[in-house]
Amino acid sequence: MTLLLLLLVAMPECDAQDPTRCAAPINKGDVAPFDGQILTPALAIVLSQKAERCEATHKLEVDYAKRLSDNDLELERMRGAVDVETHRLEADACKRHLEAALPPWYAHPIFVATVASVLTSGAFTLAIIGAGKLRGTP
Repeated sequence: MTLLLLLLVAMPECDAQDPTRCAAPINKGDVAPFDGQILTPALAIVLSQKAERCEATHKLEVDYAKRLSDNDLELERMRGAVDVETHRLEADACKRHLEAALPPWYAHPIFVATVASVLTSGAFTLAIIGAGKLRGTP
């Protein structure tokens, strides 16, 4: 409504290119080409000032909404960074827990069994070779 009033007040008297955009003054005693109300110059000024204030208020509200949006975006970025750090710390704690629960690699049963069998086989082989040399057989 305010925009319509602003357009009516700011509209040129007539546009030769578009006859639908014509605002002609009506004198006292003239018949209006439409039903409705005619604004006095004082009321037209008051309404246009209100329209200007609406535009200024709208601009302030848009700027405020943009700042809120920017703040929300920054907050979400910070939350994301905190989440990433939290997950990294949880992963590190889980890794330390697993390391504490598992024996070191040199105490693992598979490693001990492998080393024991290799050493036993090696010792047995050396014993056989040594016994053969003592008897003089190659």
